[in-house]
Order: sequence, then C-alpha cells, then structure tokens
Amino acid sequence: MNTLKGISKNLAFDHLIPNPSSKGEGSKGVFRDAFKLWSLTAVLLFVMTSASAQSSQVLNANDFEKKMESVRERTLLDVRTESEYTQGHLANATLIDFYKKDFKLHLSKLDKNKPIFLYCAVGGRSSSASKILAELNFKEIYDLQGGMSAWKNANKAILK
Repeated sequence: MNTLKGISKNLAFDHLIPNPSSKGEGSKGVFRDAFKLWSLTAVLLFVMTSASAQSSQVLNANDFEKKMESVRERTLLDVRTESEYTQGHLANATLIDFYKKDFKLHLSKLDKNKPIFLYCAVGGRSSSASKILAELNFKEIYDLQGGMSAWKNANKAILK
C-alpha cells in the first residue's frame, strides 16, 4: 500500500487510498469520498451525453419546412454530391459534399450559432453529418427525415 501512496501523492489522490492502520470511520470516510467522486463523474458524463443527443432533431418533410419558415437566420445544407445537387435541390441550399476529404473542415467554418437544416438523398449521410455537427458544437441541428426522397414524395418545391 505504501507504493500506491507514494504514486498517489504525485496525483493528489492520497485521500482515496485507504490506510490499513485506520480504525472505524476513517476508512469508511475514504470510501464514501471515492463514491462521491465516482457519482459526480457519472452525473457529469450523463449530462454531457444528453446535451449532445438533444442538439439534433430529425423532422419529417412538413415539419422540416415549417421549422425552416419559422427561423429567419439559418443555414440550409445539402450534403449530397454535386451531381445529385444539380438534379434538384432546396432553395437557398449550400452544397457541402459529405464524401469530400475536407467535409468536416467546411462544416467547421459555418456559423455555429445559427440553426442548421440539412438533408441528403434518403437520410443516411445527413444523419452522420448531424452527429459531426453536434461534435463541432452546433447549437441547433434539424435533419430532414428521408432526405430529398421524402421531400419529393411530399410534393415540396425543388430547384433545378
């Protein structure tokens, strides 16, 4: 145990290593402190994970359109390829191809404080992109469920 105590002095965790010569409340207190530290760590991890998970919302075509119309300052992002984009896209959409090497770099240059609306062809790439945006600390992320396919099926406007 002395070896552990010597190592722990450098890390300032002395109070977490029980002293075998302590009697009564002393060792119980050490374990209670360790449990409090573990509990606090678990709560912080839960809160951090929950906040990240809540930052992205998947919306159907009607709700996506309504939400976009209700937000004046926003970014609309198409994460499909250039050839997919030229076949038809949403008005005012910015193209950033998910498959490009510098995709994440382009995302990081966008305004993190503006709500971001994104879509792809059927929802796979935009789902992955929304996770990247959350990692980059974007505040509000809205992902079109079913992508451009769902948008077309809902008879929504497309620019060519």
